[in-house]
Amino acid sequence: MDGPFDRFALTIVMYAGGIVIGALLLAATAGLIASSRRRVDRARGSERPEWAPGIWMCAHCRSSNHPSATVCGSCRQPRADLPREPVEPRPDWIPAAIVVPPGSIPALIHAPAAHGDEEAAHWLVKVGGGVVGTAQRRAGALELLRRIEDGDTILLDVRGDGAAMYRLADAITRFEAPRFPLDVPCPERTA
Repeated sequence: MDGPFDRFALTIVMYAGGIVIGALLLAATAGLIASSRRRVDRARGSERPEWAPGIWMCAHCRSSNHPSATVCGSCRQPRADLPREPVEPRPDWIPAAIVVPPGSIPALIHAPAAHGDEEAAHWLVKVGGGVVGTAQRRAGALELLRRIEDGDTILLDVRGDGAAMYRLADAITRFEAPRFPLDVPCPERTA
């Protein structure tokens, strides 16, 4: 057992084990740093969502200005935002039943593009890659979840870092709670 081959094999195992342990420690440290960076950015407000860029357009000369500017940098007029025609919000599309074929997992998707575009769907349910229902508000998303049949799991992106599988009953409970169900920037969170 104390031959040269045994010592060589033991050395290889020790080096490989050290490399694996070092990689795991590095990955854990990087994850902790990234999560703390996200918390700090969110706390100081520097992580600006797509639907609230802060840059404003001057109503007089149509130039873009810094979010903190009180007068236009080009024409020196006081801040006045461009008037916008009201857009009819997209109607909800909630089917009577959402049938999930065997082997498929439904996904509830929160689409941030709808925050700046009233014509885009805010909440979507996809089954097998196809959209089977949409809603504009959280109450509509809850109704979409309640209409899912033949499925006990759902894909849901709670933190904005990728979808994870949840039990459908847990997702419904999360949407029934008084708090906003996701930890992502959304104007519906403050409404």
